Amino acid sequence: MSLEDIKYWFEDLELRKKLEENQSVVLIALILVIVVSLSMVFCHLVGGGARSYSGTVDLVYFDLESETVRIVKHEYPDTPASPLKGTDNVYLASVYSCKECPKGQIKDGMTLDDLKANGMFVAWIERIEPNITDELALSGQAYAYRTLEDETWYAGIEQGYDKVYQKMNRRCEGAWICLP
Repeated sequence: MSLEDIKYWFEDLELRKKLEENQSVVLIALILVIVVSLSMVFCHLVGGGARSYSGTVDLVYFDLESETVRIVKHEYPDTPASPLKGTDNVYLASVYSCKECPKGQIKDGMTLDDLKANGMFVAWIERIEPNITDELALSGQAYAYRTLEDETWYAGIEQGYDKVYQKMNRRCEGAWICLP
């Protein structure tokens, strides 16, 4: 498309004429776009937005000793306990299903057999590494992951999460996360 074609299209629709006739509306729309854009930038710079969520959510933990699910109310933005406060072997758990699972399907006290009967499984458990430095946390090394079948804790995003996520994908590709 040449410059002449654009000029013809612009004049043919009389867009220029309409914009000139409604300069105040165009100016207000432009100011609104600028204000919204600056608000979004400011909100992200000061820590607002989606990451500033606060409230109570239910987290799924898995007790390695009793092999049961524990549902724990958690206040955000605090970091979840890992292992669960007052325990040695209760870790954050990611429960998945090979088919869509409606919210509320995971119940406190469910065993691995209960999960399996409902088409769900614990894909992995995770913990926050103790004595983690800010530098390691920023690089994704703050968490360690393992499956229930493998007792080896894998550190960080690249080494741990990818390894256990691949194991889950071999179990069923396109799995759905299940929430309490």
